[in-house]
Amino acid sequence: MDLIQDGHPDKPAYLSNLGSSLGTRFDRLGNLTDIENAILSNQKAVDLTPDGHPDMPRYLPNLGNSLSKRLERL
Repeated sequence: MDLIQDGHPDKPAYLSNLGSSLGTRFDRLGNLTDIENAILSNQKAVDLTPDGHPDMPRYLPNLGNSLSKRLERL
């Protein structure tokens, strides 16, 4: 995701989608690296989204789901 600058308006959505995909791969393969990267991607999506932005309610649950998956595994 380094090819897209942090100020790009679509970057949070891309990061959130990446995080969700990594979470799905973690579900299938159980690789902790996948869920760690999912958390990082989802956290970055949240961090890049301004407070009050209409897409924030989409990104926060993805982050929460990734954190929950890691908690259940560990």
